[in-house]
Amino acid sequence: MALDYVVQSLQEVIDGSESAFQHIGGVFDAYRTEYSLRPALLRHIRFAPLVMDYLSLDEETKCRVQDFQVSFPKFLGGRSSGHAVKGFWMSDRGRRTRARRLLSRTRLANLAVRFYDFYEQHHGTNERFGMTYFFENPAFLKRFGEQGKALYQSAFLLFSGGYQEFSCLVELVRPGARPKMYTLQDAARDVIMVFDDFVKVRDYLQVFSLRQLNQNKVLRSKFGDVIDRMAVKARAVGGFSKLIREAGKTRTSIRKYASSAELILREGHLEVVRMFDFYLEHHQPSEEFCTWYLLENKSMREAFGTKCWNLYAHARRHIGPDGMQKLVRRAAVVRPEIRKYWSYTASTRHHPHSEDSE
Repeated sequence: MALDYVVQSLQEVIDGSESAFQHIGGVFDAYRTEYSLRPALLRHIRFAPLVMDYLSLDEETKCRVQDFQVSFPKFLGGRSSGHAVKGFWMSDRGRRTRARRLLSRTRLANLAVRFYDFYEQHHGTNERFGMTYFFENPAFLKRFGEQGKALYQSAFLLFSGGYQEFSCLVELVRPGARPKMYTLQDAARDVIMVFDDFVKVRDYLQVFSLRQLNQNKVLRSKFGDVIDRMAVKARAVGGFSKLIREAGKTRTSIRKYASSAELILREGHLEVVRMFDFYLEHHQPSEEFCTWYLLENKSMREAFGTKCWNLYAHARRHIGPDGMQKLVRRAAVVRPEIRKYWSYTASTRHHPHSEDSE
């Protein structure tokens, strides 16, 4: 970051470097000049690293940045949508990108300051300023809606050091305002909390994944905000699997529910038993219990949707070409009656609506 360069130059001044002294003096002079020309703009770009980024722009770009601030007076203060930055235009792509990045970073930092000022006036005794506050505090959500979530996500896009670098920036203006970090360990604790309810409401072969959590109405209703912040953290660290791996250090059973391969081996035969029970109740005398029936029978498709095709596909993928037959043999250990009805007739036609169960 540009501030690091200033700090290094200051150290060189302390060490007696004349050139560094001249450089630091030049920075201060440049800032005073710019502030005299564009005070309203510089009052928004009030964070030292961002000021350094601004000073590095050429004169034409600085003028365009000021024009943008005049055209969109609420943007830099964090009082309008981040999409407005597209209103800034220069034909030179490099200069346009640098300026837009500066504008977006400034908006985000000022928005965080607004969040902190609100927090200072409204927070409870045990509430910490940070991601949990953004996601769950009723007063904050009523005032700012989804902006807290959007800020957290944008910090990872706009700052190479992610949320930590961004929070250090905010603290320059509001000492003590560095948000409490939502760490990987915090996310792992959330994963375990949600997992404990997931195992109570899940169906056979359902993988513990963000997709399943978002699709489950019961879990979504109870843990919506928690699931959202887990999703944000997952994107930041490279995937939900990283959260699973961390949570698995404490709750090893989670890993077993996060793998389709493990689930088909452990639960696939139980799904066959359930489908067999349906067959006994609904089949016609001429219909055999076989792969074709599971994949093509209209009543079966209406009752199970794509689950039959998913079972068949996962059995082939994770067990082998004869995976379905092996599941049936295991199911027959639980329900010996299956042996009387099962036929080894199989259909291998592709079903257009089949999909992974995850």
